[in-house]
Amino acid sequence: MDDPGPAKLGCTVLEAMRRREEVERLYELSRSMMLLDKDSSTAGQVSFRIAQVFKLPAVAVFDRKMDQVYRTDPADLTISDLRLRDATLQGTAFHDLAANVWVLPLNLGGDPIGSLAIHGGSISDTALHAISNLTAIAMERARVEQAATRMEAARQNEAMKSMLLDALAHEFKTPLTSIKAAASSILDEKPAAQKELVTVIEEETDRLDTLVSETIRMARIEAGDLHLEKRPHAVKELIDSALEKLRILLQDRE
Repeated sequence: MDDPGPAKLGCTVLEAMRRREEVERLYELSRSMMLLDKDSSTAGQVSFRIAQVFKLPAVAVFDRKMDQVYRTDPADLTISDLRLRDATLQGTAFHDLAANVWVLPLNLGGDPIGSLAIHGGSISDTALHAISNLTAIAMERARVEQAATRMEAARQNEAMKSMLLDALAHEFKTPLTSIKAAASSILDEKPAAQKELVTVIEEETDRLDTLVSETIRMARIEAGDLHLEKRPHAVKELIDSALEKLRILLQDRE
């Protein structure tokens, strides 16, 4: 049996140490990707975390859905956006030896979602593909969470509309009851009382007209047909108007 010799053993030990270090860094990267800020760009944060954990000069991530490239250092990583888009569509990795840049496609479930460019460093092929997989998973997880948030917002919006319709139905019913009662009594009352009943009918009719106008305005807002014109407005007028409407509604209540 041949003696491997000190030099070969030394190389084997160094290689094992390098692989162990890569595994430790991959673990650190996976943990950091679980703590991304949901309010910021996932691709931008991921590129920064990869550069930070693996101590790389520059990293870039192309997010196909956003059609945007996020770079940690544009001056240090000069690969064009077009090449990153091409790598996404072609689904092939390549290594630019002159620039020392690796470009890897990001795929999940067979669908291209972006690409990853890494400048500098000495990373094994296995670790590079692990980094690309972690990046793809982080980006897809963010999309799923955003979709779930939009669905929850839509559900809450529907619940609010249901509550609003219930409130409007009650508001419509109140003046209608008053009008019906006044109309039923007006013929049986003396002229003085008739005048008061007619006043009730007029006031409640005005309330109904206001409610109908507000309902139509809300429907236009919901349909996106209402164009808002922003301009300064005296708040006192709005408050006085609201108080006057409340006064009319509450004047007959204890």
